[in-house]
Amino acid sequence: MADKINVVLTTRIANLWKEGELVEVSRTQAKNYLIPKWLAKEATSQIMKEMEEKKKIDQNRVRMQLQDSYKIQEILSNQVIEFTLKWSGKKVFWGINEHDIIERIKKKYGYTFERHDIKLPNDKHIKEIGEHNIYIHITRDTVAKMRIQVEMDTI
Repeated sequence: MADKINVVLTTRIANLWKEGELVEVSRTQAKNYLIPKWLAKEATSQIMKEMEEKKKIDQNRVRMQLQDSYKIQEILSNQVIEFTLKWSGKKVFWGINEHDIIERIKKKYGYTFERHDIKLPNDKHIKEIGEHNIYIHITRDTVAKMRIQVEMDTI
């Protein structure tokens, strides 16, 4: 039976293992392929200690990001952003889109979002007077509900 050895992968190996994963492979595979091509390192006690420290740092980083996202959610939830649209008779010129909302949030609160983070009502530009609910995806699990107040200005 082949001799086995534990290695830590330094790169992802497609459809098999992820980077940083501890795997048991044959000594021949490790010595002839994985280690010479810098795909893995032998799992020494020092390497294992470094992996544990990196894992703790990553967990702390994720925890801090989650706390920050909840803080942003609390600040933005139920806030109102006001816009004025130009119109002439029955025709509204332009409308409010995701970019306009992103710019207002950045100016008023200092947070930057991507276009796909903003969910408009009916997935269309806002072109009607009144109040409209929008949703901002801060993270995959954190969403803030804001209101857009639209008033009309005649030309």
